Amino acid sequence: MSGPPSEEELWSSYKQMLARESGKSQCAQREPKFLTLEQIGRIAYDVEHGTAKPDDVRHLLADFCAYTKAGHRCPPPQLLDYLSSAFQRYLDGSCTLEAALGLKRKRGHPKADEQDRIQMAAEILRQRLAGKSHQSALRKIGYATSVLGEAWRDYRLEAIAVVENERRKQGCGSWSEQEKRLLKSVLKDQAKVDANAGPRKARIILPEEHSGKIER
Repeated sequence: MSGPPSEEELWSSYKQMLARESGKSQCAQREPKFLTLEQIGRIAYDVEHGTAKPDDVRHLLADFCAYTKAGHRCPPPQLLDYLSSAFQRYLDGSCTLEAALGLKRKRGHPKADEQDRIQMAAEILRQRLAGKSHQSALRKIGYATSVLGEAWRDYRLEAIAVVENERRKQGCGSWSEQEKRLLKSVLKDQAKVDANAGPRKARIILPEEHSGKIER
């Protein structure tokens, strides 16, 4: 079995792929509209979880090419982190270079992605219960705010159930009055989301003495 490629071989292969993929992207034919930092974070997250769209990744690679041309500023750290992580996965031998960069999409993992987002929403709730504002909670967790925002919008009810189960296992007892006020505010906001999106598959009710039970 041959050893890992040298730095020269990796860089040569990467430049060839960039040239090929940039030629497929319309962004390479004109002055690019650079992706925002949140968009870069979202695409990088999707690449890591195997759900990225190849066209989005091509836009990301075209951005990198444009950034490195004379006269453009240095690529943002989020873009460099994406490339560094992709190269590391490739060097570890876990996938091809195209798969590591996200140009080949994995199949059959939507449930794992859903669980990740439920855990993101649960961590936002933990931070809120610890007294942080919503924006402070997002910054504390560190993922792209667009990803966290979607997780909170779609899975806040599941987040309450996760945290409730954790509290029960830890013997924490009932929610405090301050915590109940926060949870009722969360549910009030969710009701507005549901009014636009249709009925939810799970509904959480808050009895006077105890909360967190799920009706299905």
